[in-house]
Amino acid sequence: MKLFDGYEAVRFSEENLILVTHESYLYYIYSPENGSWKKHKNAGHDRLTVSNYQEISKEELTEAMHGIYPQKKTDFLRLCHPSYLDIGDMIDLLEVDYSAFMGDSKTHSTVRDLLLEAENCNKVYLLIKKLFDEAIALHQDNSQVYFQIRELCFTVLGRDIHKHEIPLADDRSMLFSIMPVRVIDDSDTNDFDNVSEMSGIAVSLDDTDAYIYLSPFLDKYFDADLEANKKRLDYYSEDDDGNETPVYLQNYEWYLTHNFFTFDSVLAIIKDIRKTIDSLSSGKENEFTAKIREKRGFAIWDRLEEEISPTDLIVGFYRRLIYRLEYMLTVGKENGFNLISFMGP
Repeated sequence: MKLFDGYEAVRFSEENLILVTHESYLYYIYSPENGSWKKHKNAGHDRLTVSNYQEISKEELTEAMHGIYPQKKTDFLRLCHPSYLDIGDMIDLLEVDYSAFMGDSKTHSTVRDLLLEAENCNKVYLLIKKLFDEAIALHQDNSQVYFQIRELCFTVLGRDIHKHEIPLADDRSMLFSIMPVRVIDDSDTNDFDNVSEMSGIAVSLDDTDAYIYLSPFLDKYFDADLEANKKRLDYYSEDDDGNETPVYLQNYEWYLTHNFFTFDSVLAIIKDIRKTIDSLSSGKENEFTAKIREKRGFAIWDRLEEEISPTDLIVGFYRRLIYRLEYMLTVGKENGFNLISFMGP
C-alpha cells in the first residue's frame, strides 16, 4: 500500500510482519506477535521488491499504528523504542513533538550537541522528553527550558556543553561517515547492495570538518589501484553502434560513494595524525599542518576562541578520532571486515 513521499507498507506473511519501505528500501518493521515497531538496523540499505509481498489494508496498518494512519516518517519513529533510533531520528521527533521549544535556536543546538556527546544518547533522549513534558505541564517559557537543558548538560556530561569541540558522532547522524566494510560482490562496488557495512560502530562528522581535517590524509593514502576502488561503476558509455562500455570512478569521491581504504592504510593515517598532533602541540610544521591551515582559512586559524584555542580544538578532535579508528580496526577485523569506508554526503 502506497503511503506518502515514496513510503509503502506491505505484509511479510512468512514471518507475520508488516514492513515499511522508502523508495523500495526497508526502514521499519512491525511484529503483531509482540505489538512493537522497530527501525531496521540497516535502514536505507536493504532493497526489497515490494511487488513480491502481500498488500495490507489501511485498517490493518492503522491498528498496528495504535489508531493513527501514518502521514510522515515521524509517525513510525514515535512508535519505535529509542534504542532503534539514531540521533537524527531523535532530533526529528523532538522538532515535531516539541516544536515550541526546539524552535528556539539556542535550545535546539544545545539539545543536538548533548545527544551527540552523551555516551548513552537513548537515555538522554528520554530525559530530554521528560524535561519538555514537565515544562509543558508547568507552562514554562523558552528561557526557563533553555536553562534546564544547560543544567541537564552538566548532569550528563559534567561540564558546560558550550565548550568548543569539533563534533564526532558515534553513529551515522552526521553527513560524513566512517565505518568498516567488506565487499560481497565485486561486480560493482559503487552499489550499496554489494557492500556489507558494519554500521553499528560507524562514526560521523560534519562534511566541512572532514574536508578540513581529514582530506589531507585521505588524499595521501587513497589507493585508486585498490581493487575495491577500481570496481566502482559510474555509468555506461555508448558508441555509435549502441555498444555499452562500463566507466568506473578513478579518484576519491566526496559525494555518497564508498572510498575504500585497507587497514594498513588507516594505520598509516593514524601514524601521520599522531605526528600532526605533535607538530601542532609544539608549534612546528609538517606536511599536513600547512594544508589544514589553508583549508581552514588563515582568519579562523589565527583567531583565539574565548574558551579554547584552535590548536587545542584540532588536537582534541584528532585524539578522539584516533581512538575510534583504532576501535574500528580491532572490532572490524574480529568480525571479518577488511576495509574502512570514508563516505561524504
